[in-house]
Amino acid sequence: MVKLEIRKNAYYDSVTLMLISKELKKLDGVKEALVGMGTDLNKEIAHNIGVATPELDGEISANDFFVAVDCEGDAAFDAVLKK
Repeated sequence: MVKLEIRKNAYYDSVTLMLISKELKKLDGVKEALVGMGTDLNKEIAHNIGVATPELDGEISANDFFVAVDCEGDAAFDAVLKK
């Protein structure tokens, strides 16, 4: 199940986000994770790794932060957001 959270107008450094993505993939129940800004490149990466959703294509801009995860369920996604 692919889950997405978008935080409008929230900026985070790309190096930090790459490190966070790597750590999230280690959590139980998480198959794939991408944390990033809503740039075209990050949207393309999300599609390539299987965590894109229609909202990612339509509702997000380069100024927005997102968490996209392929996980086993709501409990795993909650753990991702908490981390």
